[in-house]
Amino acid sequence: MSRASIIVRVDGNAQCGFGHLSRCVNLCKNAILAGEYNPKDFLFAGCYGDFAKSLLTTHKFKFIDTPDIEQEARDCHIPSSKAKTVILDSYFLTQDLLNTYSNTYNNTIIIDDTCELNYQSIDLAINLRVNAESLFSYNAKNTALGLDYFLTKPELHGIRTKNLSRIDLPVNKVLLFMGGGFDDCGKTIQIISHIQASAPTASVYCVTSQTKKLSPLENVTFLQPRPDIESLLDDCDVCINGGGLIKYEVAYCCIPTASFSTTKLQDEDSQLLSEAGVIMNLGLNESTDDLYLANKIDAILNTSSIRQNLIDSCRQQFSSGSVARIIKKIESVV
Repeated sequence: MSRASIIVRVDGNAQCGFGHLSRCVNLCKNAILAGEYNPKDFLFAGCYGDFAKSLLTTHKFKFIDTPDIEQEARDCHIPSSKAKTVILDSYFLTQDLLNTYSNTYNNTIIIDDTCELNYQSIDLAINLRVNAESLFSYNAKNTALGLDYFLTKPELHGIRTKNLSRIDLPVNKVLLFMGGGFDDCGKTIQIISHIQASAPTASVYCVTSQTKKLSPLENVTFLQPRPDIESLLDDCDVCINGGGLIKYEVAYCCIPTASFSTTKLQDEDSQLLSEAGVIMNLGLNESTDDLYLANKIDAILNTSSIRQNLIDSCRQQFSSGSVARIIKKIESVV
């Protein structure tokens, strides 16, 4: 613990999902690849489920279990560490807790999606959402906003490079990614039935934390969330997902994707991504009509021009140099 120069305060469990943790892991991995750090320089602190612990262990990051940030906001308990820099990523941060962290550490970096607090004492505010540079006005000392700073795992760079010259192909493999915190088995089966009705010969790979509750289905492979999602994306023709970060990662890879949302914030973000032309928006889960969902899935699976337009927009909207830009920003404040 004493060797850590940066503490990463982020949760990863069924309650909050794994997107926040994944993007923090991606940040640290890219900083290591840039040559400035090694895994021992980072200490992750949070409330972690089995998948989160597996992810951190796989990448050789030290971690400590703490109360989740929502509980910490009530208790004002700060994990002890000799680190000088803290990276925060949570929807449950309050102004008081954010101020406490900025007063405790020399450098405070926040990865944020909503711009709802006062960030005047923050050294760097990061918001990676599409059009964040025009949607939000942070009063932090430094900012990194929008897709120009999009942060993704290093393993996806090769997939994007390969797909930059991609021409739409027939749909033989569909990846259905339900998200770490999604537990609606009925919805999972509903979407699988729509996929099979529209692409009966395609193989379906369904990533869900509810594998034990789902009965085997012909031509469907159920998989637990796993650290090496890139192994599934590498030869994926279409991805249908209900996650936050995953829709950005798939679009970065120039893979046609359709995304449904499980929260209002996700839905607002998906609408913006759809307007930018990089995903097909399937709507908010709780209010989407089944026929609408079936027609949308059929459209992306059976209309080559829709898939090609998505691929072309993803090439234009995302930049292969975005990771280098955000690492340079971080190095300038740490």
